[in-house]
Amino acid sequence: MGIALKKFTHFFSPTMSTTGKNSDLYQSTHNPKKHDISRSNTNESVDHINMEKAAQSTEQPEKKLQKSRQAAIPIDNRAPNNDKFYITDIINATRDKLKPRLPLSPVSSSLSSASNSNSGTSKDTLKNEQQNDKNENMQDRKVSSSAKINDMMNDSNTLTTIGSKLNKIVQYGKDYSLTKWLELEYLEIQGSGTFGLVFKSKINETNEIVAIKKVLQNNKVKNRELSILKNLNHPNVINLKCYFIEKSKPTITKKNEPIYLNLIFEFLPQSLYQRIQHFKTTATNIPPLEIKCYMFQLFKGLNYLHNCNKICHRDVKPQNILINPDTFQLKICDFGSAKIINPLQPNVSYICSRYYRAPELILGSINYNHKIDLWSAGCIMAELFLLKPFFKGISDIDQFVEIIRVKGTPNQFEIEQMNGNYKDYTFPRIHGVSLGRIFKNVTNDMHAIELMECLLKYNPNERLDSLNCLCLPFFNELRTNIGIPNKTIQKLNLFEFDKTLEFNHLSPKESIEIELKLFKKS
Repeated sequence: MGIALKKFTHFFSPTMSTTGKNSDLYQSTHNPKKHDISRSNTNESVDHINMEKAAQSTEQPEKKLQKSRQAAIPIDNRAPNNDKFYITDIINATRDKLKPRLPLSPVSSSLSSASNSNSGTSKDTLKNEQQNDKNENMQDRKVSSSAKINDMMNDSNTLTTIGSKLNKIVQYGKDYSLTKWLELEYLEIQGSGTFGLVFKSKINETNEIVAIKKVLQNNKVKNRELSILKNLNHPNVINLKCYFIEKSKPTITKKNEPIYLNLIFEFLPQSLYQRIQHFKTTATNIPPLEIKCYMFQLFKGLNYLHNCNKICHRDVKPQNILINPDTFQLKICDFGSAKIINPLQPNVSYICSRYYRAPELILGSINYNHKIDLWSAGCIMAELFLLKPFFKGISDIDQFVEIIRVKGTPNQFEIEQMNGNYKDYTFPRIHGVSLGRIFKNVTNDMHAIELMECLLKYNPNERLDSLNCLCLPFFNELRTNIGIPNKTIQKLNLFEFDKTLEFNHLSPKESIEIELKLFKKS
């Protein structure tokens, strides 16, 4: 698969001691005659092995030391008690076992899961779902979008050039049934992707800066984004102001009439991804208070989506989170992959950008829920500290391996909870490592570690929901308002909740318990 298997210093660069037990450990564990990768040596006593080797050794100490120095190879610090070659063997065995089971395409992923599922889901239903969702995963799609973007820019009937001013009839209002004329001035391209283009623009009547997302519509694929956005109203979710639809005339080369959906949003200057890159290029860490502010707002937005609207975003990542770095304001955007989750209906597993994809999606689950967004949130929080993706696989199989490197092998119950089709399947055993060890060089805040551990669980049912995440001690600094300069964060009104809406899914007893934790001052 072309995977660089010797990349074991992803988070650490330790070197193995060339004296004493460590060198003996390497020699003993790397003896191919004594080592069988079909079973783990994690229960063996390392001290016993070292003592036995020392007793059998007849080499002179000087020669032994020289030989140890030549043979010394770094240990993978994320898998204690296992040397590098042992880890390589285990990872190879894991990849080999995953290859025949993990589907390599969206269609095979969903259909194979459906055919093996006990839920009775029909393949036809899942095919329709697959058709609706086929354009939703942006990171892993290999089809170039440059041709589509050029068509959008050069279409003479819907010409969109920088500096141009267009008069459009837009739909707006509470139910978007009202119409009015607006003069829109296109200032610059803010972003592009397989979905289309995003322009920074200005409404000349009010001089308001807005973002216009221009998307080529496919009549064969149901577009959920507009219908979902019409019903959302929350300070941490992007606000759709109005929209308009453009129809281009057919040409000789294009017999079908292209249709463009133009969504007009409030404007925020940066994405969270750009903010991370800023700190990465300046070789400085993001201030802990800023991280807390962003994560608090992310959980507020997710709670609104999950518990108030039953919406699963399905592509939570730094690129889909907009911020204002001056005010720390945050809003979740890009609902092109979002869906109202019905537990009785199947969902495609080939969704969400790879680095932030929950393990149950990698294993092909079609019965997942909003907990996949919480795994993504945990990955984002880790990235805010590390300034790089926490799990960075180069394929679906490699992504699962990267997760195992850190978390260790899931047990049988966890595997069953991710995808019941794997309940009788045994993965090679490998040690994990505590998150505290991984993050020790970037934070000593154990409350931050606690929150990430609550999110990055193999078992989706064990992941802490977004509202309870807000109650954890990690956010106590925001509750007390101690040390917050210039009242910048207070202006965000972080602790203002519409309780009738945002606590509506709770019982009266649960609501009281949440309020006591959420608004506790110490």
